Amino acid sequence: MELAEAAGDEELAISVIATLSRVSWVTGQYDQALAESGQALARARKAGSWSEEYEAATSLGWIHKHQGHHVESRDWFTRALELARSARDLRREARAVSNLGNVLWYLGNLESAVAHHREAIALSRRLGFRRGEASACGSLAVSLRQQGHYESARGFNERHLAIAREIGSRLDEACALGNLGHVLGALGRYAEAMHLHEQQLVLARATGISRMEVDAEADLGTLYRVMGDRARAQSMFAAVKSRARDLDVVEAEAEAGRQLGIMAGEDGDLARARQEMETAVTLARGRVQRETLADILLSYGELLARRDPIEGRGALEEGLALARETGCVGFEVLAMTRLALLAGGDPAPAMAGFAAHAERMYVEHRMEVALALWKLTREAAYLTEAHRLLINLRDHAPAEYRESIIASVPLNREIRVAWEASTA
Repeated sequence: MELAEAAGDEELAISVIATLSRVSWVTGQYDQALAESGQALARARKAGSWSEEYEAATSLGWIHKHQGHHVESRDWFTRALELARSARDLRREARAVSNLGNVLWYLGNLESAVAHHREAIALSRRLGFRRGEASACGSLAVSLRQQGHYESARGFNERHLAIAREIGSRLDEACALGNLGHVLGALGRYAEAMHLHEQQLVLARATGISRMEVDAEADLGTLYRVMGDRARAQSMFAAVKSRARDLDVVEAEAEAGRQLGIMAGEDGDLARARQEMETAVTLARGRVQRETLADILLSYGELLARRDPIEGRGALEEGLALARETGCVGFEVLAMTRLALLAGGDPAPAMAGFAAHAERMYVEHRMEVALALWKLTREAAYLTEAHRLLINLRDHAPAEYRESIIASVPLNREIRVAWEASTA
């Protein structure tokens, strides 16, 4: 930096500041990254360099996104897109379109997000911009997964991974591994999902991207919980929560709190469970994607309803509204089911939703809903479906977890007991 300043090379000075900002960002030093990107932006505008302004605006968009400031992120990505289009720079336009699609997804504008990602893929292919195509494929896959289109999402995840490896982008490879793991986890293919998240964690550590490392650890923690390794899950989420707080990775911190709250509730420690959930909800409001907030609210509402059905109903109804706004039909069906279980609840909406959208639900939610509808209606087909899903889940778990996934997971254990009683 000193050499650039001494030589009076303003373009080089701006480039150095931008590089420092990226280093600060990937290492979780967001306040410093914001200050450096702001400085790069001001100097780029003064120097009349649209390309450096574009890069600074893009950096500001990403930093705000990772801090959960999605409206500000959208505004910066929109500015970057305006600059690229004014300069007729199609490669930068493709990047900006994809970035804008990412933040629109976080804001719950799913249809617009998908349209932006498809536009970015088309632009990138037209230009032979492989990195842009890889990134856009990954982003489109995430949006499709949120809508419950798992096989389509998987296809785009696999394309993202193939291109990442072809061009040697370890960052894209790590992202693709994590997102593909999410899809396979949603389908209940836990052994494959765990292998992918383990690979993601190795790459995240090798590249020094702290945020991605925390995300990979959280994903593994979730798998340990749903496979019955509670001690390992609790240890991992406690570490994730602490590290995420230090790095200001709000989404990971909130999700860790939700998971710890679920496990505390299963252990009967409702006071601690409520404390964890309330903290997670407070963290999540306005700072994480709305799908994540809906998920937290549904967990919180289910917990509250154990002691106060009225209070629980409020959180569940808020989660239901968010699920509908974001087009997340899986969470919508789950919310309707949990509401149906409350005194005076009506199972009809949940039954209709399950019939229409079961294939678009996470497997653990699908099992929960099937069991709940059996309890509400005593229709044998629901219990049969819950048991079928459980056996498939067990068969796709790592060998070392095929016993604990039933014996140590409350939902799965309840399904087995109900099934054995019904066939005795």
